[in-house]
Amino acid sequence: MRIKTLITKATAFLCIFGVVMINNVSFVKAYEEASVMNVTANIIDNSVIISPNGGKFCNNGKLKVEISAKLKEASIYFTTNGTDPVCGTNGVLYSEPFTLLSGKTVKAISCYKEKQSFVVSQVFDVSADYCETSLKINKVYYNPDEAHQFGTCNNEGEWIEIYNPTKEAVNLKNWKICNSGACDVLSNKDLLVPARGYVIVSYLQNTWAYWNVPESVVKIVLENAIGTGLNNVADMIALKNSSGQIIDQMNWGSPNASWANYNSKIWNPALAATESGKIFGRDPNGYDTDWLSDWKVFALPTVEVDYPNGDEVWIVGETYPVKWTAFNNNGADADLSVDLYYSIDSGKTWAGIVKNTENDGVYNWRVPLVMPNSDSNYFTPSKQARIKVVATDYTRNFMLSNEDISDKDFCPPIDKSLLTAEELALLETMDTTNMIFVDSGERPATTQSDIVQQSPSGAETGDGTELPTEESKQDLVLNKEDDDYEKEEADDSDEDNKEDLDTEETEGTEKTEDVTFELDKNEDETSSEMNELDENDGTELAEISSDKDLLIVPGADDAMVEFNLNS
Repeated sequence: MRIKTLITKATAFLCIFGVVMINNVSFVKAYEEASVMNVTANIIDNSVIISPNGGKFCNNGKLKVEISAKLKEASIYFTTNGTDPVCGTNGVLYSEPFTLLSGKTVKAISCYKEKQSFVVSQVFDVSADYCETSLKINKVYYNPDEAHQFGTCNNEGEWIEIYNPTKEAVNLKNWKICNSGACDVLSNKDLLVPARGYVIVSYLQNTWAYWNVPESVVKIVLENAIGTGLNNVADMIALKNSSGQIIDQMNWGSPNASWANYNSKIWNPALAATESGKIFGRDPNGYDTDWLSDWKVFALPTVEVDYPNGDEVWIVGETYPVKWTAFNNNGADADLSVDLYYSIDSGKTWAGIVKNTENDGVYNWRVPLVMPNSDSNYFTPSKQARIKVVATDYTRNFMLSNEDISDKDFCPPIDKSLLTAEELALLETMDTTNMIFVDSGERPATTQSDIVQQSPSGAETGDGTELPTEESKQDLVLNKEDDDYEKEEADDSDEDNKEDLDTEETEGTEKTEDVTFELDKNEDETSSEMNELDENDGTELAEISSDKDLLIVPGADDAMVEFNLNS
């Protein structure tokens, strides 16, 4: 009986003691501290916990690693370079969760009173290949500037860029794009967005004429305003999949709970509304942590054509420097890639001169008879010639692009002596009725100082020739009669080079009138400007009047090139 009583009491004591162990925090901490101080046991392996467990993760900035220790008073050291952490000597003292954007092996230990735990490690494989299969709203242009809109409606120039950051194509059938007031179906049939591919959604087809959009980009034209038309003050954009689930969204300005598509994930406060011409964009493309910091305001590059900018005379077959100025408003100017185009109809149509050349401000171009890289014959002789310069920051996004064209037309007459054999053969098949010719023989050439020496840039170039040598200075008189041309050396004995040319009346022809442009001499310019017309005539160069017999224009090296227009 005594033994039974002792056993019963002992059992009761143990039960009570167990309750004390479970509920007495101080006792538990003391127990853990004793484990830390135990040299033979140290801290057991799971005394440091790395969360989440290692595995495969998307590199979208959402992977945050947290490390904890059972003993709250312990310090934690960790490494991500593959080495083992050592208390106080190797590793980083942990203070808060950190984000992994690339694959790492995280190792950690806990340290307490000069003792440390066993090393615990987790391997994180982080890659875009493991991102969820979903699209991202990537760029938003909701407040077009005057250069990128048409008509009277601001909504007509709006567009939205969607990006597929995954390694699989995504079918847009029955997906919707929405603003605060309404939604539009992107496609009623199968429409695939390639892996790492882009989609541009616009109101009208005309939008593409204002932007340098690559052919690989999927273009969707709604034929109506996006939603109810993007509001410049405050609005939202939501992307819904075929099941109606919101896959991605963003908003700017002050949100309004009365919006038809208002939801609990609307940012408040939201992105600040941008000024006209600016673009909302993820930085980098597809970066998504579901927060305002994913987005940045981008400005378009600043571009200006410097030369030719109007009224110049460029001879077909000669080489001239196309000059421009382009500034990158989002980074280094060297990040801009430049495309050059040529037009024969004041900018209605264009043919490419060169693509992806460096933004060094100059490109030497031999004016060909026909553009070599056009899909069909695009002949250069025209009195309505212009140059277009397009600058694009492909390092950030192809929609960060802007352009400028020559302010006025310039004129490229033909010099047969400078044409290639192929060009001469082609010329024989052309209607030359409205073409202006410079006959073969000596003529003022572009000097070496006009041509800017360039180092190879790896760009896709046009038809180039050797730089011309400097020719002797001469005045050239070109007379046209019965479609035959002959050359005469003009009298240059007058010290001011302004003596009127004496013209002779011949049978069947009328006496010519001189239309003289004064030459503004400037050795730093590659081409002389025609600053002043003769007081008896106000004809511009690009508008040669048929009732004038002689047109005198400045050539290189202060020479005068004259065209006799009698026929």
